[in-house]
Amino acid sequence: MPLTDEEKKAKQREYNRQYYLAHRERKLEQNARSARRWRERYPDRYRASQERCRARIRELRQQNPRRPRLRECASCGEVKLHKAREMCVVCYGRWRWQMRKATQEGNQPQAQSA
Repeated sequence: MPLTDEEKKAKQREYNRQYYLAHRERKLEQNARSARRWRERYPDRYRASQERCRARIRELRQQNPRRPRLRECASCGEVKLHKAREMCVVCYGRWRWQMRKATQEGNQPQAQSA
């Protein structure tokens, strides 16, 4: 019986996750090696890059974050401060909490069997 689209996506996601976990260590080592080489080869460019990053961070620190706008919440239907996914701050927080709980519950049986 052929797999449905949802099953294919889930299978691909799992494969990508396993691949990422297997190659993460090597990738981090390669990145560190490459960064070290770059720093040693171009010290002035590295310093300039660092300074640009620090300047940008200082610049961002001076700004106030944008306030959420008032919109109708897709979940509760009230007009409140809007967060994301068309939900108000409260509903979005609740949704995030439920998603986190669901992913943790989904991961626990795998951890016990391994």
